[in-house]
Amino acid sequence: MYGKRFAALFTCMALLMCSCSNGAVETTEEVPQAQPSVEATSVAVIPPEPTEITEQTEEEYPGIVDVTPPMILSAADSAKIDAGEYFDANNYISYIDDYDRNPVMTMETDVDTTVPGVYETAILITDRSGNVLRHPIKITVKGAGVDNSPTPTPNVTPTPKPPPQPSTIPFDKFVSEYGGAGRELGIDVSKWQGDVDYATVKAQGCSFVIIRAGVYYQGEFNFDSKFEQNLQNAKAAGLKVGLYFFTPVTSEAVLKENITTICEALHGAKLDFPIAYDMESWSRFQQYKINLQDLNGYFNTFCEVCESYGYSGMLYNSKNKLETVWNTDGIPVWLAHYTSQTNYEGDYILWQVNNIGRIPGIDGDVDLNVLYTDRLAAYQAGA
Repeated sequence: MYGKRFAALFTCMALLMCSCSNGAVETTEEVPQAQPSVEATSVAVIPPEPTEITEQTEEEYPGIVDVTPPMILSAADSAKIDAGEYFDANNYISYIDDYDRNPVMTMETDVDTTVPGVYETAILITDRSGNVLRHPIKITVKGAGVDNSPTPTPNVTPTPKPPPQPSTIPFDKFVSEYGGAGRELGIDVSKWQGDVDYATVKAQGCSFVIIRAGVYYQGEFNFDSKFEQNLQNAKAAGLKVGLYFFTPVTSEAVLKENITTICEALHGAKLDFPIAYDMESWSRFQQYKINLQDLNGYFNTFCEVCESYGYSGMLYNSKNKLETVWNTDGIPVWLAHYTSQTNYEGDYILWQVNNIGRIPGIDGDVDLNVLYTDRLAAYQAGA
């Protein structure tokens, strides 16, 4: 029964999704998929005209007129499922709204997932003000008489392949390409780099290291198992030192507790950089039921706790997310953009260039970073 006509179920799914308690190592918890027990039908959604946000939201954001539709964080253009298989659109789109914490997801047209075929439809995300995000998607229900093979490549003149990218980048090559006046070069590490020989690392021209302090994962905070060792040994070798905290979206209370734990563990130790907030949990983001205001507010909370202990906060994230979801005005940014030359137009003090660096003193790959010393000095002077 639950394979038929899933369109109306997405309204239910948007209501039933539960919150979960998250960049490079950990993953988020998955939201249990609610399985429908009745046959469902629906009609196409006709979006209403944008209006002022509802009274529920008006209390928090007085005077705001919301005319912006929800935002896609990631989405697939097609999906293939077996006949009779339950289709959950949450697996194919991730989104957030500026004010609505729980936009409603529906389908533009009905699709009978018991009948093999190719269905051109769209996922609709509607916020409380009636703003609609429409994402087209082609759903293939596999079965007899349906072409289940991959879409054939058009017969066109082949485009020359780009030159192969290196599998690793030696630190001396990194120095020759990215070193220069007003720049220092460094790495960021966690337990995955093992026991680091920092004296050897420093001898290669590496001037700083950003160390993972801890991780919040599956409802539990843990210090990185190499945190204290890395902090002590890097300082002893004469490297500049900073920290980062990797976390998924949590409650504000949990975030406060976690960063407080980190700050107290430092016992006032001097850091050369702001403490970085590393949040990269973008898959199925709607599960968290927060809006853009909440998301940016969590970073502000992170900074406030850091400042109460005499430190400051810094935002780590990808170019795409810095441009779309984060309010970066007036805050120090650690940009992650894996390219030979970034075209990010915002302000940043650190640039994580790649994650395939190799440097004597570390076995295996390590992230390579550029510090812009004048930008850091300007921030610290004004902080």
